[in-house]
Amino acid sequence: MWKDQEVSAAISHASPVLASRVDAFLRHTPMRRTRARRVVASVIRYVLRAQHRATPFGHFAGITTARIGERVHVRWDGHRLVASPTGAWVADAVTGLESSLDVLSHTRVIANPATTAQDGQLVIPQTFRPDSGPFATTAKAAVAHTDAVQAVLDVARDPVPWATVVEAVGEAYPDEAETDIHGMLAGLVRVKALLTNLHPPSTVPPLEHLETTLPTLGSRGRPAAQVVGRAKDALAKYNATGDDLEAVEEAMGALSDEPAVGVDTHLDADIALPHAVARTAADAMGLLEDLSPHPEGLVGWAGWRTSFTDRYGTGVLIPVEQVVAEVGYPNWGTTADRPLAARDRWLLEHAQAAALDRRREIDADALLDRVRGQDHAPPVAHSEINVRVESPSPAALDSGRFRVVVLGTSRTAAAMAGRFAAMTATGGQLAVALASTPGVVPVQLSFPPNLARHTHVARVPRLLDHVLSVAEHPPLGALGVDDLMVGCDEEGVFLWSRTLGARVEPVVPHAFNLRHAPALVRFLAELPRADRMPVSAFCWGAASQLPFLPRVRSGRIVLSPAQWRVRPRDLPADRAPWRVWDQAWTDLADRRHLPRHVELGGSDQRLCLDLSELAHRFLLRTHLTTSGAAVLREAPDVRSFGWCQHRPAEVLFQLTRTEGGT
Repeated sequence: MWKDQEVSAAISHASPVLASRVDAFLRHTPMRRTRARRVVASVIRYVLRAQHRATPFGHFAGITTARIGERVHVRWDGHRLVASPTGAWVADAVTGLESSLDVLSHTRVIANPATTAQDGQLVIPQTFRPDSGPFATTAKAAVAHTDAVQAVLDVARDPVPWATVVEAVGEAYPDEAETDIHGMLAGLVRVKALLTNLHPPSTVPPLEHLETTLPTLGSRGRPAAQVVGRAKDALAKYNATGDDLEAVEEAMGALSDEPAVGVDTHLDADIALPHAVARTAADAMGLLEDLSPHPEGLVGWAGWRTSFTDRYGTGVLIPVEQVVAEVGYPNWGTTADRPLAARDRWLLEHAQAAALDRRREIDADALLDRVRGQDHAPPVAHSEINVRVESPSPAALDSGRFRVVVLGTSRTAAAMAGRFAAMTATGGQLAVALASTPGVVPVQLSFPPNLARHTHVARVPRLLDHVLSVAEHPPLGALGVDDLMVGCDEEGVFLWSRTLGARVEPVVPHAFNLRHAPALVRFLAELPRADRMPVSAFCWGAASQLPFLPRVRSGRIVLSPAQWRVRPRDLPADRAPWRVWDQAWTDLADRRHLPRHVELGGSDQRLCLDLSELAHRFLLRTHLTTSGAAVLREAPDVRSFGWCQHRPAEVLFQLTRTEGGT
């Protein structure tokens, strides 16, 4: 397996630590049995991922565009790797440069608008955190909210030179030594209360930003700029030719020892799908809207809206910063207890009936009849749906013999596709989709992720005319939080931009989980949609923890595959001998009528298992030991990808709302 260069290269890039352990294993280096098993299990997981999962990830799976036509057309050719700096490298390199007062004293700084004042402390969300070290798990930092600190924040409300802040603080506190003022400012940079222009905004290529910025930052900045210039040239050469990645890593290694390069795979393929597939995907989104578990709007916002109107009323515009200080954020962490909804009661009843009758499927149309006519908020104007198209052959697909399995949805029309916009040249199309909300100007919400390694997901080129920067040093011309105001009318709450003189909708063009973003980012992203009906993958609600849930289907649309939930207590304890555990598993699988082929996990972390294979059952046992409950979903039939030459594929549709529907 490891002799296959594509396999070893893919795993080595994804996990250098695992690759080094595999090399040690193959050299017969003494290794504990438990570690050896973990190494083998990890390699098997990666191989299964490469064989069965189409979610774009490094060398393992790539992306291309498809078109809608009269007939299916599939041509697969080669692929190319597109490299870019990792977030870990950028964060470490910038942190190293910011440790020099000579560099800092030449920067421009801005106060972080995501900070909050609490009980005499200034609380700052910590972004771009490393994977290890003393700050890896520090979600928030706090410093004393003194008059001097507030003076710094007041001076730096907009980007200003470091020297301007030093001078202003010195005038306000003439007894303070200049070295102490520099030290205080450096401390505020370390905790990200002050943001320097060294950190690249999330909409700007990092090497280009550093190459432009570093020459202005004193004697240490100029040689660092030369290093970055060499790295940028080497990276451009690699992306054009596929040669000499080592030269890129060597050049970038001069500024940081962190892994320097991340890659995405661009597929050379020509794919066309029939119009019927696109219509079916749109129909699936319509079903998910009709069956939404939260037809009233985003969870947690109803109470917030009431608090806003109780304090300010309607027909007024209040600055965002004032609203956050006086009203706070929505109560995202909890949901109020409420009676079991008719939807939940129906699902509980029919899930149990299916289990008793040994049926693997229930009819979504029957549930639709049950909830039809209920009040609901207007749906969102644009979104995405990710599906698996299953058909045994091109001819079958053309004739309408196919089914569409919903794998996921997203909050905007660019959440999954946005980060690939430059690679696929689809930025213009995405911008059109994002501008489909009537009477609202879309603005691209740019912010740093909590962990530096997540930057690969969160860095998206500029797609829209306007950018709103939060918790980062803004690019030239970006809107700031202080430009925004909150209002409420008969349609709900909204954001207003002073600069644009219009309602705005901050759009997050990537799939980063906003629960891990600064609270201000989530607030701004959700507020314009608070009174819109959220659409997500099919939700079982109160029934979601049952041991068995049947497939939910409407015609050729599968909203949710059949799934089985297995808990560690269902099987012998961890220390039980393998043969005892394995026999117990065989008995359990037989009682619960599990299929041979299943997918372990969910979302984009699915792992396809053949439960007749001992090694795959070992992976299952390992998962139960380390992660607790295992959710097993029915896997696609071996013929499902016949239409695309038996290559696992997922299809992502951008959807916008028209007068007649989606």
